[in-house]
Amino acid sequence: MIQAGGICELHVYPGVGHLLTRNLANQEDNFDPDPKFKADGIAQLERFLREQGYLPEK
Repeated sequence: MIQAGGICELHVYPGVGHLLTRNLANQEDNFDPDPKFKADGIAQLERFLREQGYLPEK
């Protein structure tokens, strides 16, 4: 990614699964995202998109 000139970030949220689900035993159809991690994930995404010029500044 870096060699191609791209930018990426990885944010790890411990104790939750894909899509920030809290029910690790069933991540197929029981989506129960952790509210704190979900809010942070959305904030991080919006920040990243603003920094790259895809969203307007607040």
